Amino acid sequence: GRIRCLRADQESGQYNRSSVFLDSIPFPTGVFAWGKGVLVCAAPDILYAEDTDQDGRADRIVRLFSGFSTENYQARVNSLSLGLDGWIYGANGLLGGVITNHLSGGTVDIRGRDFRFQLTRDLTKARFEPAAGLTQQGRVRSDWDDWFGCDNSTLIHHFPMHDHYVRRNPSVPGPTPSVYPPDEADSHHLFPISRALERFNDLDHLNRVTSACGLGIYRDTLLGQSFSGDAFTCEPVHNLVHRLHLVQDGPLIRARRDPAERESEFLSSTDNWFRPVQVRTTGLWTCIDS
Repeated sequence: GRIRCLRADQESGQYNRSSVFLDSIPFPTGVFAWGKGVLVCAAPDILYAEDTDQDGRADRIVRLFSGFSTENYQARVNSLSLGLDGWIYGANGLLGGVITNHLSGGTVDIRGRDFRFQLTRDLTKARFEPAAGLTQQGRVRSDWDDWFGCDNSTLIHHFPMHDHYVRRNPSVPGPTPSVYPPDEADSHHLFPISRALERFNDLDHLNRVTSACGLGIYRDTLLGQSFSGDAFTCEPVHNLVHRLHLVQDGPLIRARRDPAERESEFLSSTDNWFRPVQVRTTGLWTCIDS
């Protein structure tokens, strides 16, 4: 596995230079800018990598946390993102593990939950703890710090109650950490326009959610005010990106298809090699990588 650094021409703004920043790491599944370097999800570890001599390659590598599951390439630690509370949140990947904190010592069992952590700038101390929810690939938040995730058979989960609040009174059972926002009948039905490929397993899953990943909350208005706050989930098996309109309902979130997409998808392709896997709002536009 390797991490590449893309550089853009200042005049055109187009990425036209590429160099290897870090290599010889196991199957990296997430990169997050932090301090003078980046945090890298590379199960079983989360690493910090920094280029201290300005030659374009990382020469300082610090192993921060270890123990994340490596059993399944589709279920590995990913999606580091900053919360409004200053903590860095991440997706468990589904299988989790018992995580060792290499900076401050101790272990934390995150099987069945996502996680969050804080680091000191000098990387001498770290706090690591479970976070509400269980995300396979794509844990994100809204402008109002509502957290969401997904897994391969579920378009979106909402995590309305933070785990650190629930843990304050271990004698009282907490509410369910995950709520399914769509409130429409047959909400897992999809409308691909690509040719249906021959399937040898899960024959009844054709045109239904089976590979949901890369969830993104659109935090801009460039597509139009009506799109702001909507959720977009990638479905690479069906060659499309699904959109859900989110509405606040007390402490919960409800989700529905847009009326213009009752029997269609926000983005779909006839090309069976169109495999979108990640949606993010970056700068002034939404970036969809495939």
